[in-house]
Parts: sequence; structure tokens; C-alpha cells
Amino acid sequence: MSDGTEDEVDERLSRRFDSGQNASDDSNSKQSSSDVQASNASSASNSKHALHDKGPVNVKEAWNTRSVYLPEEIDDDLTLTFEKLRLQVRQSDEDFLPQKTRHYYPVLVELGRQQIAEMETDEFVDAVDEIL
Repeated sequence: MSDGTEDEVDERLSRRFDSGQNASDDSNSKQSSSDVQASNASSASNSKHALHDKGPVNVKEAWNTRSVYLPEEIDDDLTLTFEKLRLQVRQSDEDFLPQKTRHYYPVLVELGRQQIAEMETDEFVDAVDEIL
């Protein structure tokens, strides 16, 4: 390769992998301004959904784990209900796509917990008999 071609390749690799100080500074300044613009646009469009997305959290690392054993029919219904929900949200004008672990399961559990908390003992026993 000629020196000019090697320099071009080095420059492209530097920009791509941030190994060159000057190239990375230039690309970072361009990138950071575009990131700010994208972030501002994203914040504005997602402001009504601020409660459901509290930043880049890996829920598998940050949240507690709880194993649940379910009969196959209930498990199948959970999956089907989630898939229907995602389809409905996709077809709506919402700028949000629910994730099973991050959104669906917490809402499912919390709404179910609230409903159970309001039940009388006999209502709970009847629900267990009916469901299981």
C-alpha cells in the first residue's frame, strides 16, 4: 500500500475504533451534538411515558429475581396476552413498545397484588379453586 492509502485506512480505523486522539475528538464532538439533539427529541416525544422508562437499567441485574411456577395453560395465556398487548401498542400512536421483563411482568404482578390485597379470605379461596 502507498503511504496515502495507509493514512486513509489508519484514519478510518481511528474514527471507527476511537484509537486516534484527533479523529476521536472530532467524531466525539460531532457525535455528542447529534446525541444531544436526538436525546432532546426523544425526551420530548417520550415525556408522557417518563414513568415507565427510568433510564438504561439492566433489570436482570438491578431488580430482584422471583421464580414462579405456573400451569401450562396460564403460562400460555400470559404469553398470548403479552403478544396481543405488543401488537396493540405497535398499532397505536404510542411511541413505546413494552418489554416483557421490564414492563409487562411488573404491571401484571402489581395489578394482581393490588386486587388480591382488596379481597376477603373467602374471595381468595374461591379464586384459587376457580383458577387452579
